[in-house]
Amino acid sequence: MICATPWRFPAISEPSAATRIAVAAIGGGLVAGVLLAALTWWWATPYVLAAERLLGEAGAGDLGRGWHTLLTSCAVGIGYGLVLASLAPSIIALDMRRGAVLGLAGFVVFQLAPAIGLPPNPPGVAEAALHARQTWWIGASLSAAAALWLLWRRPGGGLWAALGAAVLIAVPHVIGAPEPTSIDTPVPVALIRGFRAAALGSALLFWLTLGACIGAMLGPSTRHAARYEHHKRLG
Repeated sequence: MICATPWRFPAISEPSAATRIAVAAIGGGLVAGVLLAALTWWWATPYVLAAERLLGEAGAGDLGRGWHTLLTSCAVGIGYGLVLASLAPSIIALDMRRGAVLGLAGFVVFQLAPAIGLPPNPPGVAEAALHARQTWWIGASLSAAAALWLLWRRPGGGLWAALGAAVLIAVPHVIGAPEPTSIDTPVPVALIRGFRAAALGSALLFWLTLGACIGAMLGPSTRHAARYEHHKRLG
């Protein structure tokens, strides 16, 4: 008698790693993107509109701007989601909490570290040339990523690991971020600070949500991988 293949046969019933990564990245990216769009519209956009009014521009929100913010935020969420979900297999037994920690690391690398030298600004604030800012931003992000990798690879590694991470984070800021040719602006300092707080606060919640969602969606597969590696070492 020929037996049929069981419906739970792993090669047929379980999605591939690439499929799981894509699903987690898209699902988590959309959830985090919608949250980011809502936070941007509610928290940061009022500062943008106030700055535009000071510059003599329209200074009024519209539906087109809202849709553009939503689409851009979701695209950014999916893009960063692919980065986090691709890195997730290197973290054993991923879950929602550890995913949130991974998201926090993403916030430090892509938002906080560059913002120390190049903080987000509302319209009307002078900035350096775009190419110079992009180059410095990439350097600051790579330095922060290398520092976190060093600390992760050497948990409790003592003074040398901490010093190495501190040097890596400090190098771009010792070199210095590119400066604008002029610092004159009609935008008040309080408005600039409020916008920066709103932008960074929204980004923090975005990254935590993105990481938690990816951790929750990829958690079962990474826990299965952890059990497999454990039994493999024992057997």
